[in-house]
Amino acid sequence: MRNAEVRMARFLAFVGVWVFIIGLINCAKYNRYVQTTATVVKFEKNIRISDDSSEWEVTVRYQAGDKSYQRSYETTGKYKPGDSVVIKYNPENPLDLVRGKENGARTLVLFGLAMTVACLLYSMYYSSKQEE
Repeated sequence: MRNAEVRMARFLAFVGVWVFIIGLINCAKYNRYVQTTATVVKFEKNIRISDDSSEWEVTVRYQAGDKSYQRSYETTGKYKPGDSVVIKYNPENPLDLVRGKENGARTLVLFGLAMTVACLLYSMYYSSKQEE
């Protein structure tokens, strides 16, 4: 029975390595994005998540190079027209905003690393127990 658990732990460690790698790739991608300040143009209720929480749609205007862009995205934060918000955009496609995705990439890195280490430690511990 322990052999199956050790094999599963090693497999999950392998999966953890891939989650870690995917997180690193996404972190590198989002590090190329350029930070700028945008101005809120429009803010409206989009959908209701629950009784206490709503999701909002905010439209922002920002400069990327010598062009002005306007883009809408969903948020749980509240803004009013004229507010300034910090955004990051892809310099190759200025309409591609990073709003919150970079935190998800960092979470993948940490989760993948923790999963790999925990599964390898579990595997090593039970492998050594079987040898006793």
